[in-house]
Amino acid sequence: MTLTVAGATLMLLSQEIHIHLQIKPNMLMEKSAYLDRITHFRYTMENREIHATATQLADLTFKLLESCHEKEERLARQYDLTQAEFRCLRQLHANECTNNKEIAERMHLSASRLTRILDGLVAKGYVLREIEPNDRRNMRVFLNEKGKEFVLLLDSAYINIHAQILMDIESGQHRSLINAMSHLLSALERWMQR
Repeated sequence: MTLTVAGATLMLLSQEIHIHLQIKPNMLMEKSAYLDRITHFRYTMENREIHATATQLADLTFKLLESCHEKEERLARQYDLTQAEFRCLRQLHANECTNNKEIAERMHLSASRLTRILDGLVAKGYVLREIEPNDRRNMRVFLNEKGKEFVLLLDSAYINIHAQILMDIESGQHRSLINAMSHLLSALERWMQR
């Protein structure tokens, strides 16, 4: 009797399953019970793999978030900003006029915390505020000319930091890195919508 590679692999896998499931090959067992145990074994092995991968992902994303915060903090200090002011300026686009409520929601901040951040940006001459004509409880917020130029400078510096980071990664891996991060972001956004 000749054994093919596929047949030998299947035989080895079957023996491994028997060992893990504590089934003796000559043991009499109903076919459905046997298949149930094999399915359970497969499910358990997949769960172990998912758990191990999820543990790695959790550690990596935590470290990545920590590093991103430090990166933003360093850049903000370099331009005499707090990290919150830096993030707020990144939220305001060059020609955008938005209200404080929308910015607070985007940044996940209370109205009072955002007011303090905006006070700092107004004092530094980057942002203007006007009372919203339709709702006097809200303020329209937008970048003035100095603020628009400053945000362009910040964006350029932010992109430059990422270019420096990419220089430490093999260029052949850049595209797969972007793809993996895009997939991760999409999955995270879907999870947050649940």
